[in-house]
Formats: sequence, C-alpha cells, structure tokens
Amino acid sequence: MSEATNQTIESYVNLYTKFFQELTQEYGFSFSISEALNGIQHISDPLDVEDVLYTMQGALCHTKEECDTFEAVFCRRFLQYSYAPKPKESSIPKKRATNSVATFVDMPDDALEECRKKTQANRDQAQADIENYRRSNRGKESVSNQQKAVDALREEAEQKRQAVLQAYDDYQKAVASVTLAENRQLVDKIEQLLQKVNTETNRELAAYGIMERQLRNSLASGTSQELAVSQKLLLSAAVIARSAKEISLYMDFISLAKAFQDLAKSVKTSQSKVSEDTTVKAAIKKRGEATGEWEKAKEALHKAEAELEKQEMQKALYESNLRTREKRVTSYDAILTNIRKAQQEKQMQSIEKEQSLRHREVFSGGHNAVRSKKQTDALLNEDVSKLSNADIEKVLTFIRTNAKTFRQKLRKLYITQQKKQIDVKKTIEKSVQCDGEIARLYYKKPIKSKANVVMLADISGSCRAMTSLALTYMGLMREVFPGGCHLFVFVNHLVPVDRYFSNENVTAAVESINKKVPSRGIYSNYGVPLKELRYDNTGIINKDTTIVMLGDCRNNKNYSGVEEVEWLSKRASNFFVLNPDPLDKWGQGDSIADLYAKSGATVCRVSSTQDLLTFLEFASLRKQA
Repeated sequence: MSEATNQTIESYVNLYTKFFQELTQEYGFSFSISEALNGIQHISDPLDVEDVLYTMQGALCHTKEECDTFEAVFCRRFLQYSYAPKPKESSIPKKRATNSVATFVDMPDDALEECRKKTQANRDQAQADIENYRRSNRGKESVSNQQKAVDALREEAEQKRQAVLQAYDDYQKAVASVTLAENRQLVDKIEQLLQKVNTETNRELAAYGIMERQLRNSLASGTSQELAVSQKLLLSAAVIARSAKEISLYMDFISLAKAFQDLAKSVKTSQSKVSEDTTVKAAIKKRGEATGEWEKAKEALHKAEAELEKQEMQKALYESNLRTREKRVTSYDAILTNIRKAQQEKQMQSIEKEQSLRHREVFSGGHNAVRSKKQTDALLNEDVSKLSNADIEKVLTFIRTNAKTFRQKLRKLYITQQKKQIDVKKTIEKSVQCDGEIARLYYKKPIKSKANVVMLADISGSCRAMTSLALTYMGLMREVFPGGCHLFVFVNHLVPVDRYFSNENVTAAVESINKKVPSRGIYSNYGVPLKELRYDNTGIINKDTTIVMLGDCRNNKNYSGVEEVEWLSKRASNFFVLNPDPLDKWGQGDSIADLYAKSGATVCRVSSTQDLLTFLEFASLRKQA
C-alpha cells in the first residue's frame, strides 16, 4: 500500500472517529477497528454520499435494526437531518432533572401536557396567594401613618425646646435686671466711659479688637462671667492703644476695664440675694416647667421613632416575603415557557421528521438497500402568494432540511461536465513511436468550472415571500458555485447582502435583510439597480456569469433599464428574469417583463416553490447553446 493511500485512510479515520464513537457508546454497536478500516478502504469516491453511506453500512451493520440506526445517525451528522433514534437507555448517563427545554422535549406528549396543567395550576395558586397576602397587609399605610405621627412629635419637641431656650433667656434677663439695678452707679459710669472711648476712636473700636455691641451685650446680661470676658477684651485694647502711643485712650480703656471688674465683683456678691426676687422666682419656675415639657416631648418622640423602626422592619419583611412569592410565580412562568417551547420543538421535529423521511434515503435493509422517492409535499406546488406565514415557514424548513441533498445534486452536475475526454492527437503521436500500435490512451486535462451566479432580488412587499425563499436557498448553496455567488436585493437601488451570510445561520441572515434593508413606503424602480450593476459591479460579470433577477417587473413608470439588460445579456453567459406574476399580466400596466424578453433576457414564470427550486438547481447552471 502506497504512502499516499495510507495518508488518505488516516484522514478518513480522523473524520469519522466521533461518528464511530457515537455508534458504539450511545447506540451499542459492536465492530472492530479492522472492520471500520476495511469499510473505509472500499470507499471509491469519498465525495459521493451514497457510496460512503452504502459501503460503511455494509461493513459495520449486522442486523436490520443496526442498518436503520446507522442510516439515521449518518443523515443527522453529515446531512443535517434533525431526526435520529434515541440512544439505548443503558448507555445514557443519569443526569439531575432540570426544568430546561431539553428536559421536557424527551417527555411523552400526554405527560408533557399533564405537567403543563399542574404547573399552570400551581402558578394560579401562587398568584392567588400573592393577592391574599397583599390584601392582608397594611404595612405601607401603617408606616406612612406612623411617619406622620413622628413628624408631628418632632415638630412639637422642637417647639418645646425653643420654649426652654426662651424661658432661660427670660431668667437671664430677670437676673440681670435685679443685679444691675443694685449697681446703677457702676452701670452709668461704664456708659459714660463708653461714650468717651467712642468719641476718641471715632466709633472704630474694632481696630482695637473689640466691638461696642459685645460690651453692651455683656452689660445687659448681668452675669459675672460675661463681665469678666469684657474686662479682658478692654485690657487687650489698652495694650494696643499704648503701643500706638495713644496715652489718653490707653487710660480710658484701663478705667473702663476697672469699671467692668468692679461691676463683676458686685454682681457676684449680689447674686446670692437674687433668688429671693419675685421676678427671678417666676422666671425660674417657668424655666423648670418648660424643661419638663421638653423632656416629655423627647420621650414621646423616642417611643414613636422606635415604633416607626419596628413597623419599617415589618414592612421590609413583608416586601421580602412578597418578592419570594413573586419569584415563585416567575419560576412557574419560566417552566411554562419551556414547556411551550418543548411542545413547539416537538411539533417542529415531527414536521422535520416527516419531511426527512419523505425526502431522505429509505432503506429496505442490508447492504443492498434501495432508495425510494415519495411525492413532493403539496405546499411546494402551491402559489407562494397564497401561502400563509405558517406554510412559508414549512417550506423554509423543507429547504433547510434538504440543503445537503441540493448540494449533492449541483456537485454532480459539475462532475458530469468534467468527464475525461480522450486526447486523440496526443494518443496518435505516441502510437507512432510504437509502430502505430496504441500502447495507452491519453486524456485531455479537465477544464475547471468557473461558473458564478449573481442574483438580484426584489424585496418589495409583492415579492418578499419568494425573495426570502430564493435567498435562503442561495445562502445554503453559496459554496457550490466554483466562481462564487454574489447576492443583491433592491427596491429602488442595489444593496449587496453577501456580508449577512458571513456566518452559518442562513435563516438569521434572511431575517436581518428583511429588517434592515429599507423597503416600506418605497416604490419599485428596476432601472437604477440595473445601472448600478452595470457600472458599479462590472468586475463580477464575465462570460462564466449567470445573472438571475427575481421580481414582478412592476416598474411604476420609471426607466426600464433595457439598455443595461441588453449589455449584461451579451457580457454574461445567461441573464434570467424570474417573474411570479401570471403570464397574462406581463406587459400590462406598469409591467416591463416583455421589454426585458425583447432585450436578450430569458424571462421565466416562477409562481411556486417547486418552480423556483427547479430553476435554481438546474436551469441557472446550464449555458445556453
């Protein structure tokens, strides 16, 4: 066995390793490595799905059940069919039950429906519990009322505090009036000295560190402490005056300080007798009463604040319990959502399974199994304009499900166009060297196909459904065309949409195109897109190009673009116009389909999905003679 052959077999082994592991570990297949290698060695064409499937099935399967399982798993893994048989129970590892969609998908329909009913009942009960809980609680109202009570008590306490301060001030005034009355001579002396000092300083006592208001306030207070403070201020002012060499003012400050000192001593001596004064006694009594009222108000406020804090804690607990109950309802909603998704997925799986079984290879058993084709679903032959959204989705599912089959058909078309051809000239030349006997046949080198497709699709409202089908198909088939595939959409100007198909999710790409490319409120104009294709995208059009324009050719009396169609038809290999309108409407009103037919384009009617698929599979790839 050659080195190249060994490398080829090794690459196939690496490709099918996970597939072999899945068969043995999850479906209980029992085959040796030598059997797998023997099957791989007998594959004649690895690009032929039929050859690979039949050869490997004959090598690895020993029973009818294994043949059916092998076929289903192979189609799911390599042909993207969604249906496959369930693995054996013994081979499935035990997993913890969850409420995910995958958990419900495996449940039988009756059990799934019963689970949905019970979950809905529990959800309704939890919601009713929340409503009863809300009605039974007055947390917010009680907290609000208690907050108002606290605010009122706080305001009352503040008023009582102000009354205490006022009572204390009245007491001070009463004491001052009594003490100053007994020392009127000293007070008069201080007043005279103040007037003299003001005259000497031009009422600028602030320059000496004191203010007249300070002195008079301390004098009015009648307390020995305030008077002593004023004495110190006057002594400091005297120091400043002496430094300024203002001897007269210095002596006045000293005299004023001495007067304040004498008054302070006299007040201190007379304060022992003040308490006997009637006015002072009344002030002391009023001060005591105000202080008592204030203490009561503070105590009531503290109790109210404690009660408010208690109620706020109860409110927080209530809200926490309410959130817990609401989370329970939310969890039930999530379960119900997953159950609905599981039901939809199972329904979709049922549809895909039916379509897959209808359109995939069906084996009668053993290595010599035969294929049978069933009749295409009636939806494929129905007019696309008459299909509902649900029917459109079924058709799209059919296209996605059978994408691999479509690709194989197209690849076989290219292969058949590249068959070996005998090089007669070279064969004869070599035979001369052998006395005219043909020793071997020489073949021409196959010419690689460079065919590419350029599609222009009208996304206006009248053509949107057909355009979505065409874009889905072309998005899945892009890799098949050797020269590439360029996709455009238009209403009144050309929009390239190749970038939307950069990922593998073709469905998401088509949805993004329908959402992001503006089309509402815009009238169709075929002339502008054709001009943009001719003048702005000339580099993608050559003799190997097939141009396909999908639209109803309703141009709203705009420029038709017939000159561009004529030029493009000559430059490209083919120019096809796919029109979903009935034939009797072509050329009527604002329809320009007949003009395109006269300008060199091949105008075809495609009204159903089957018409579209038949054309896209075969007609667009064949060069006109």
